[in-house]
Amino acid sequence: MASMPSVAATGGISIKRLILTAIAAAVIGAGGAQAQTYREIYDKCETTNQKPADRVKNCDVALGRAQPDAKADRAMILLYRSTANLDIKAYDASIKDADEAALLLPRHLESQNQRCWTRGVANKDIAVGRGACDIALDISRSNCGVWDSSGLIALREGKWDRAWADYNEAVRIEPNHTSSFYGRGLAALAIGKTAESDADLKKAASSAAEYKGYGLTPETAKKRVAATPAPAAN
Repeated sequence: MASMPSVAATGGISIKRLILTAIAAAVIGAGGAQAQTYREIYDKCETTNQKPADRVKNCDVALGRAQPDAKADRAMILLYRSTANLDIKAYDASIKDADEAALLLPRHLESQNQRCWTRGVANKDIAVGRGACDIALDISRSNCGVWDSSGLIALREGKWDRAWADYNEAVRIEPNHTSSFYGRGLAALAIGKTAESDADLKKAASSAAEYKGYGLTPETAKKRVAATPAPAAN
């Protein structure tokens, strides 16, 4: 059996001191790795450069490691996870995350916009979505994304004039926001602005698949217009 190294064999350093030094280094290293891992996991939750299902998992881990009183951090993680859940059509989970983020930060533009947007995409709880978009617009009326979300909700409500106005404001703020042009084109079709509709839908043809995924196409817009009751005569 090999004998324990002598003090001389370890350069004059005792075995006990070596052990204590190793333990201290391990503890410090673990603490640093833990902090770094949280940052890395948070970044993986935030980034869209990964599969949505993997992003959801990373956000789950990040949320578990975030401090309970870190409201801003937790709200952003919930919003990132909400977006990832929306991408995989986990609509209920996406809506729940957006709502929880807004509970943490009620006057947070992104949280209220996400509450509106998720419901517009999922075509669920449209009245709640409208309320969330109205809160977001009360916070800021200069954000293209909020007007775009409000336009989608208006399409779901069958309020074609409101949808056209909301999308029109979105493209006024951000002239290169292709998706808003497509939404405005659908609304224009519904209110009889045929030439404008044709121009918008052609300009934003790359967004046709996105809106088709929402169940919104020129054909469905025409059908919904036909199904909308005419105003009562005075």
